Amino acid sequence: MKKFMIGLAVACAAAVSQAATVNWSLTGITASPNNAAAAGWVAYFLDGSTRTEFNALTADKVANYATSKALDSKTTSSGRTGVQVSNTYGNYAVGDTVNGYVVIFDASSASAAKNYAVTSVVGKQIPVTGSANMAWDFASTTGGWVSTAVPEPTTVALLALGLAAVGLKRKVA
Repeated sequence: MKKFMIGLAVACAAAVSQAATVNWSLTGITASPNNAAAAGWVAYFLDGSTRTEFNALTADKVANYATSKALDSKTTSSGRTGVQVSNTYGNYAVGDTVNGYVVIFDASSASAAKNYAVTSVVGKQIPVTGSANMAWDFASTTGGWVSTAVPEPTTVALLALGLAAVGLKRKVA
């Protein structure tokens, strides 16, 4: 048992010594389509292998998907070149290939956002130094800003009026 515990400790130490990180950043976004202030937005760093699944989502599901699937998130700050966000994430081994992309929402939370943008996928191999840098700018967003679906108040009012009419018709009949 003692030999097993020593072997386990050596294996854990070896795994931790190989730990590496990804320094991800997003720069250069100055304003959303509605010209909102650029600071205080939220950006999510996601695994690139799920990009196809992300593209198939409808606008109202994007915020829920990004928040549940994100590897890491960070709030943006203003810089000389516009919006800036940078953070360090990960526990990768040297030699691992990391594919990632960023989804940025023009609000302090994904659920409050009116627009979002998705970057292209970037792939990097973790070098011997144990840190890979992945950076995107606004030019790397695919399709630019996308508006989230918000139902018009008149549509909801008409639907409610129609349901009330059906209810009254059944009650009278």
